[in-house]
Amino acid sequence: MKRLFFLAVLLVTAAVFVSGYGVTRAVTYQSYHVGEGETLWDIASEHMVEQDKTRDVRELIHDIAEYNGLHGKTLQAGQTIIIPLEKEVKK
Repeated sequence: MKRLFFLAVLLVTAAVFVSGYGVTRAVTYQSYHVGEGETLWDIASEHMVEQDKTRDVRELIHDIAEYNGLHGKTLQAGQTIIIPLEKEVKK
């Protein structure tokens, strides 16, 4: 059973490595002023058009929260946050 689990982890790791081969990700940072009643979901959803189409809005929410140290914190109107936008750049 342990061998099967190890093999599965190895295969998934190899697939992730190979799928990203030859692809570079460029990250740009945008300053954003939080409006009254806005949530991370609202802000991330607005910026998804500027994102790589392979990313999910939840990934962007996580990246915004992590970059700005927002885990468990509520956004305040007038607060300025940085939005890390990631795009795929083919070599």
